Amino acid sequence: MHSIRRLAVLGAGHVGPVIARLAIRAGYPVAIATSGDPEDIALITELVIPGAEPQWASDAVADADTVVLAMPLHRFPDVDPGLLTGKLVVDAMNYWPASRRATTSLLPLPPRTLASKASSTPSLAGQ
Repeated sequence: MHSIRRLAVLGAGHVGPVIARLAIRAGYPVAIATSGDPEDIALITELVIPGAEPQWASDAVADADTVVLAMPLHRFPDVDPGLLTGKLVVDAMNYWPASRRATTSLLPLPPRTLASKASSTPSLAGQ
């Protein structure tokens, strides 16, 4: 069983602060980070997430054993996977094209493509 000693929340939009507040309420130390300077979120962190420590993302992840990804999905390719090695990673991202821009690699396939892939997959019915 994994024991959480310190939590890093990457993302300070809608989901990240809620997770951070709940973790702090449960007694966990929490660092929160965005893609920018931690000073940019220092005041809002103090007001909305008292007890959380704003940090640079790389520092927050380095000091944590559990990392919550609560960033816009289009930012995910910017995450260095090496930073997450050996960490418990929780994916709280949600694909929402209206939030900024669509991530083309995650757009739905055209219906014809889906049908052709489905028809080439062997059926397990009746086996």
